[in-house]
Amino acid sequence: MKKITYLLFGALMPCFNLAAQTVQNVNPLLFLEDGTNVKITTIACTLSNGTSTTCYQIISTSTPTDHDMGPWCPNNISDDADAGGIWLEDGEVYDVDGAFIKNMATFYNDNNWLMYDSLGNIYTTETQADCAAAANPNVGAEYRNFCVECLPSYVTGLTQTYVIPVKPVKLTQPIQFGGMGGPPGGGGPSVRGVAFNGVRFDAPAPVNNILNAYTLAPFDDAGGHINLMAGYHYHAATGVSTKIVQCDNHAPMIGYALDGHAIYAHTNKDGTEPTDLDACLGHYDDTRGYHYHVDYAGKNNFINCIYGAYATNSGTAATIDADNDGFSLLNDCNDNNAAVNPNAVEIDDNNIDENCDGIFCSAVSTYELAGASISLYPNPVSSELTVAVKGVLDYRMRIFDMNGRLVYEKDNQSALSTEKMLNGAYIIEITDLNSGQRLMKKIVVSK
Repeated sequence: MKKITYLLFGALMPCFNLAAQTVQNVNPLLFLEDGTNVKITTIACTLSNGTSTTCYQIISTSTPTDHDMGPWCPNNISDDADAGGIWLEDGEVYDVDGAFIKNMATFYNDNNWLMYDSLGNIYTTETQADCAAAANPNVGAEYRNFCVECLPSYVTGLTQTYVIPVKPVKLTQPIQFGGMGGPPGGGGPSVRGVAFNGVRFDAPAPVNNILNAYTLAPFDDAGGHINLMAGYHYHAATGVSTKIVQCDNHAPMIGYALDGHAIYAHTNKDGTEPTDLDACLGHYDDTRGYHYHVDYAGKNNFINCIYGAYATNSGTAATIDADNDGFSLLNDCNDNNAAVNPNAVEIDDNNIDENCDGIFCSAVSTYELAGASISLYPNPVSSELTVAVKGVLDYRMRIFDMNGRLVYEKDNQSALSTEKMLNGAYIIEITDLNSGQRLMKKIVVSK
């Protein structure tokens, strides 16, 4: 299997610690909301246990803005791994390259697999009609031995709506998932959760039905593919979508389950797996409260059930400002404390996120540059930031907004004009081009 190198947006985001408490509210600021691909509002809602509360309504086009979609099917059996996606089988992740397609009969010990012609060209669905006929559990005989590839252009204009409680309600008994991929009698939702880019974590793909028809519907390297009803969706967490790195050894956060509890990657920073997960793949810790860890990618699975109440009914949009500080719940990570708002000054080491940017300190270093001295001033900055770097011959400076989007990049820069930058928090990443070591700090632009 190839070693895939991704632009890990989480690695570019600073780590942060959540104030210790049993229940952590959903933080809408972690979503890559742009008003087009992801839009969030607050609404009144009723949860499955009868609780009347407030929920976030997330309307998404299922179009990730933090990575590309595809490819899925290679064109020829001579193609390398870059031309195709991945396949999940028996807990393993396989590259769908030309060799994989060529050796399907051996892989499944069944000589009925032959997905290419005498020239090595792979049989691939070509149209939206092909997608509709082949990407379903009842594949027609005419699509036997086809690689199924549904394209983003087929689902333009399609939106999905997800409703998540602002404050999760932990239950004493788990709720089994309903719909396809759920156990018999499961009455809960079928969707497992939502990534920060608005793409849903879906139920396991019905791979047995697909394989029984001698078709293959690969996932891209992000673990996603497209169908005409759900749009683009994930079946595995492979580390490509936006992640929020934690300050301790804990696994990074990748999204929220539909019950509002946070979802984290499968392994911790040091590669270890949690050993105390419950039947839903969740557990507690003092920093994050109750939360889930996804199954490993090859399992074609995220979490096994939910341990919180989920939204069953929702009402009209509501603007909530409980502490009357002028900032609605969408912009206020603690609506019971008027000192916590997007314009507040961050105070270090108090376990409070005063300005709701997901960071609990004014300057965060996630990597140290050995033997280097780096100063950024003034901070906050209004017009020009001085970048004083000593002990590094060649370095690259990149600046990201709090959604992980690159807004500036230049080598060996000693000053930066912030005149055209919007007010707010940014992350400066300085990389030693010789050693590869990085230093990341937060700056605030305030004019």
